[in-house]
Amino acid sequence: MESSPMGSMLATITMRILPINLKQCSTPDTKLTPIRKHLQTSNEIFKLTFPGQMLYVMTSPRDIAHVYRNTSELTFDTFIRQTLRSLGASSSAVDKWIPPRQTLGGIDNTTIGSVQLSSDFTHVGEKLCQRQLLPGRELDTLQEVFMSGIQRSLIWEKITPKITLRSYPGLKTISLLSWCREVLLKSATRAFFGDELLEIEPNLFRSFFVFDASSWKLNYGYPRFLSKEMYAARDVIIDSLEAYFKLPKPNRRGMSYLISRFEVEMKRLEIVERDIAAMVMPVYWVYVLSLLFFNPDFNPQKWAYCTVIAILHVQFFGAGEI
Repeated sequence: MESSPMGSMLATITMRILPINLKQCSTPDTKLTPIRKHLQTSNEIFKLTFPGQMLYVMTSPRDIAHVYRNTSELTFDTFIRQTLRSLGASSSAVDKWIPPRQTLGGIDNTTIGSVQLSSDFTHVGEKLCQRQLLPGRELDTLQEVFMSGIQRSLIWEKITPKITLRSYPGLKTISLLSWCREVLLKSATRAFFGDELLEIEPNLFRSFFVFDASSWKLNYGYPRFLSKEMYAARDVIIDSLEAYFKLPKPNRRGMSYLISRFEVEMKRLEIVERDIAAMVMPVYWVYVLSLLFFNPDFNPQKWAYCTVIAILHVQFFGAGEI
């Protein structure tokens, strides 16, 4: 594959169309192997045809890197807009935050093209996330609040009944894995939102776990009557965030730089609290919950659990094999 602009690649490269069952996409790491053998190459781009859409598959690291770098011709704006609408944001709010690109010559430049956007807000969310999460003052502040939340969770009175298995005078037996999950979730949430969000909805995490388990239905456009539990959980999350953003800002003293700036920029565009909640939800979902608990490559709650087990083993039984 030549290192020419991606628009030219997609226009000139020969794509092969293969019949494929939707179930074959459930585990692409193994299910794509027969397709690659059929093509007699491990790096050629190929296209999967589904009802109503086409999916281009790249397996070469070089091609993938080129796609991520080529933001002028290929963009994720369409997917982001669809996701925000699925999460409950209004069309007007999404258009203000990520304006649709103009159509020239019959080509939708939201997908391919180099049309410059008139708005400075299109990728402001990405810039804000970088400012918050890359090394620097804002990340240092976030880490300090996060670590203080963990320290606060070590206080005896902060051990909640829902992770306590048995309780005696001066003694509590807890579920260590549940404790690690609760400590990390609460600390991360408070680092981004302060205390007020969990005061509004103490069972917020339960709704997030229910939502995440079926969130794939949202991406595939399942209607509410086919996924009532997922939509109900989504509504609880959006309602909680809306109530949070309706609080006077002085009452949200622990709000992080990222969430504060999101709110400022959206209100500058006259986006209402309900839409702000729907558009901040994926930020919370991805940067707080998904990275902590829904990441298949690294699960901090299990890492913390194993670390505590190792420390206790060394303390009580010595530094032998664990």
